[in-house]
Amino acid sequence: MNQYQQRHIDALRRVEYLIHDRAELLGTIATSRASLRLSTAIVRVEELGRVQGSADRYLAGQRSRELAATIDLKVQHMRPISTFAKACLNGAPDFAALTLSTREVVGPHLVRAARTMASAALPHADALTDGGFPPDTIAQLRAAADQLEAALLARANTKVARAAATHGIQQILNSAAEAVSILHALVTRQFAKDPTFFAVWNAARRIHAKPGAVRAASEAVAPPHLSISEAA
Repeated sequence: MNQYQQRHIDALRRVEYLIHDRAELLGTIATSRASLRLSTAIVRVEELGRVQGSADRYLAGQRSRELAATIDLKVQHMRPISTFAKACLNGAPDFAALTLSTREVVGPHLVRAARTMASAALPHADALTDGGFPPDTIAQLRAAADQLEAALLARANTKVARAAATHGIQQILNSAAEAVSILHALVTRQFAKDPTFFAVWNAARRIHAKPGAVRAASEAVAPPHLSISEAA
């Protein structure tokens, strides 16, 4: 979650705690549809937050695998063929494809370049073998390209899943904010003449402007014996 979303869910948890803690005082407000909607939203946001967190961890690992696959494809497969072609295959019909520089080529472009090189090298398979390359050099090149493509696809899919979770979190937070607005209307009607509780309620539902350490809900809500100034 971004910082604003985290502060928003912190406020929702404080409101939920206050409702549960003062359920007897709140009466039907505590069991209202808006209260249930709030609790459901918090559970769902926490679920999506775990999805988002898992995606972040996966992305870090997938980026490492992508970099490793990129280095392997360039250094172990494409550059040796390019060096050989420059020395031994000058004038070949597909010389440009065989000697393509990989210095600035990455991602899907590198995958395509590797496959183009493999196709260009196929007519020269015997020359590569005679020059000391393994008989399956071209197959290894294609396999390395496939490995990089798989790493790129996995990372792209994880990014999509993370974006979906982030969007879902925001939608649910919007719904939860509506629930809190309804609850605020109910609390205002019932407790407008109770300044102590009303101050605690407003403190609980306030979304703080600055990020801070995540606090337990029991710590975030002012206890009932505090004065209005202390609770606010």
